[in-house]
Amino acid sequence: MFAPEKREAALELYDRLGSVRAVVAELGYPSVRCLYGWIARRDGAGRARPRAVRCSAQEKAAAARRVLSGERCADVAADVGVSAATVLNWRRAYVEEGVGALMTGDDVRRPGPRADAGSLPDDAGELKRMVLELQLENDLMRQVVELLKKDPGVDPARLSNREKAQVIDAMRGTYSLVSVNAFFTDSANGAQPTAQTRFHRSR
Repeated sequence: MFAPEKREAALELYDRLGSVRAVVAELGYPSVRCLYGWIARRDGAGRARPRAVRCSAQEKAAAARRVLSGERCADVAADVGVSAATVLNWRRAYVEEGVGALMTGDDVRRPGPRADAGSLPDDAGELKRMVLELQLENDLMRQVVELLKKDPGVDPARLSNREKAQVIDAMRGTYSLVSVNAFFTDSANGAQPTAQTRFHRSR
């Protein structure tokens, strides 16, 4: 019999790692079968059967990215209106195969969102900076995903110095050390990185 605090600790770690076996390996308890039981009871206890929620591939990817950035899976699932297990499946598919793995027939038929031209800056230079910022963020996320593939226990929200060095080294040929390091620094401080602090593309 495990104390309630031990059960909660195991469930919180599962929400973060998304792997029953990884939790058991790290904590040394409980058994795989026992943890599956805890998850099933927690996700189903006292809840009415939810109505089916249809999410687009982009919505699924956004949920997966929230978990990858460090949010608790249970909190993301509650926001989206699905089970924690569903969000973890989206996270796994997104990490392994990208957004394409989250697409269904509805996504193929659903028209994509149109950009609001009025919300975009008129200055061509500013538009270019916005595109480059998004490109940097996307490339950084890809490198973090590669780390997760090698070690599912990596916490994207709290990368160690060694893990940050791996990401920086992988991007060295495309981006300067200043831009990538500034991104990590701003994220750690809770600030929203700007084009000036984030982007310096290698020449």
